[in-house]
Amino acid sequence: MNPIALSLIAFAIILGGAFVGSLLRRTLPGNHLADDAKDVVRLGAGLVGTVAALVLGLHEARARQSHGASQSRGAAVHDIAGRR
Repeated sequence: MNPIALSLIAFAIILGGAFVGSLLRRTLPGNHLADDAKDVVRLGAGLVGTVAALVLGLHEARARQSHGASQSRGAAVHDIAGRR
């Protein structure tokens, strides 16, 4: 899939979620809008953000490792071919 299309789809889903959330806020009872409930939501969002950053970091490290291994194999093949 085209990266631009994928990013536009993700943007539309996030924007739609924010819009639905703003509509639902009007229908929630008062006890769901208390400070304790807001703190729980903030902690949950922080946890999701931290786990997402960890997963992306591990994914990038694995990609770098894989890329480095493929380059070293290519150099080894080139050296062997050059010796003949």
